[in-house]
Amino acid sequence: DFNGDGKTDLLWHNTTTGEVGTWLLDGRFNVTGNPALSWRCGPECNRDWKLSGTGDFNGDGKTDLLWHNTTTGEVGTWLLDGRFNVTANPALSWRCGPDCNRDWKLSGTGDFNADGKTDLLWHNTTTGEVGTWLLDGRFNVTANPPLSWRCGPDCNRDWKLAGTGRFG
Repeated sequence: DFNGDGKTDLLWHNTTTGEVGTWLLDGRFNVTGNPALSWRCGPECNRDWKLSGTGDFNGDGKTDLLWHNTTTGEVGTWLLDGRFNVTANPALSWRCGPDCNRDWKLSGTGDFNADGKTDLLWHNTTTGEVGTWLLDGRFNVTANPPLSWRCGPDCNRDWKLAGTGRFG
């Protein structure tokens, strides 16, 4: 919800120009606007950084953006003010280093430990392991517990972790 109206909106990233924009939805399948964000991911950014998700990373009740640098492993955020302005871009306290960066893919966000803070979900595309980075709401990773199941060899070849949600 990028404009605070309580309705889910869509996020777009132009990987050629670096522009980041939204489609505002009215809850009845109508697009009511398409404002761009105040920042764009320029040429240097666009080559290495992948827009990887959304969440409220600073606890202000506004949707923010999650970025992953697939070259350096850095994970960062764009904090939004609810009016399509990027107000800051703090990095998280951890990065996904060279070995991590080769096999692990940032796959989603959610509140995995029910503390009211947005956390990160990772999937190892080689081993099938699924793990989390628990965040404290101040850009610090406090723990990285794995899930109790993994997507084994047969699963890992054909299945891709596609998203998160409250399913039960």
